[in-house]
Amino acid sequence: MRVLLDECLPAGLRRELSAHDVTTVQRMGWAGKSNGALLSLVEQAGFAVFVTVDRGIVFQQRVRDRSFAVIALRAPSNDIADLRPLMPALLAALLLRQPGQFVQIP
Repeated sequence: MRVLLDECLPAGLRRELSAHDVTTVQRMGWAGKSNGALLSLVEQAGFAVFVTVDRGIVFQQRVRDRSFAVIALRAPSNDIADLRPLMPALLAALLLRQPGQFVQIP
């Protein structure tokens, strides 16, 4: 499954999701894009899931009409040590995701 990690997430998180085709906003050349522009690019590029720590994105953008799911991770920080405990729940959410769905973990 094609997964895009937001620029606020550490690139090393890709290794935690090795069963999927994971890339980052930076690798796509989309760093600094506004949320609206970024979500349009995610959709155009055919990603199935966009992972972020931006919990407000669902209130700022209309996610339910998108062709991909948005998963927001809640952790004390965006440091990989704080995010690693969320990986089992993220992996489960990736398998159950639906287009237009917003999931917050935990």
